[in-house]
Amino acid sequence: MKHLTLLLSVLFLVPACTKTTTSSSEGEIVNESIEGGLWKTDCLASGGIYLKGESSFSGGQYYSSLTVYSDSSCSTASLEVKEVGTYALTGTIAEGLFPKSKIDLTLSTLTTTVWSSSLISSFNSNNHCGISNWSVGETRSILGLICDSKQMGQAGDKFYDIYGVQVVGDSLMGVRAGDLLFGSKSTSYDGSSENKRPVNLSSSLTYRR
Repeated sequence: MKHLTLLLSVLFLVPACTKTTTSSSEGEIVNESIEGGLWKTDCLASGGIYLKGESSFSGGQYYSSLTVYSDSSCSTASLEVKEVGTYALTGTIAEGLFPKSKIDLTLSTLTTTVWSSSLISSFNSNNHCGISNWSVGETRSILGLICDSKQMGQAGDKFYDIYGVQVVGDSLMGVRAGDLLFGSKSTSYDGSSENKRPVNLSSSLTYRR
């Protein structure tokens, strides 16, 4: 599934989760589920733009959004790409202090909302995603369209990923206990099939409650 790729490239979190926190000589230990509660990234700088991600997984339904901002404090939104669909937790890969599990995502909707007037002008001039009448604040479906020379996903497309909610912090990866990570994507492991499911976690987009 090709998703969350407009000016950016990606990639994902929920209510009432069970969370247990204790202390140990090696630092904080957190046991937390991906389900139940809202997960968010920090305000991140990437390629001259600023962005924040947000995700939720609950009752078999998920949504994930990536919002681009015009300022370094991520207070003025320019554009949002949002996907909604269903998910299934399909097995454990590794347990212990650094767990990894499988998650399968099925896309239902994929939308873009633009708030920046300058982006609106650019999008309309360039027929972005094959659309020439973008307007400020209007949410448009981009399912199946070609945006920035990238084919967007169709409803029903399935994406095979992995995730891990960190039990302890990992200074090498720059993550803390309780952080949610997803799979590291590459041409060989792009999640488009079971055989291409990512095998390692990535800390490039780290979610926290």
